[in-house]
Amino acid sequence: MRFFIRPLKTEEPPLLADFLYEAIFVPETITPPAKDIIYLP
Repeated sequence: MRFFIRPLKTEEPPLLADFLYEAIFVPETITPPAKDIIYLP
């Protein structure tokens, strides 16, 4: 499989933040955390 890693475009960081938040596993019985959780250590 071939792929290319390129520099981040100026408009892309907010999209990546959304992807990161969506990647957090949250069981259906749990209330999802606030979106700012991705900025916490």
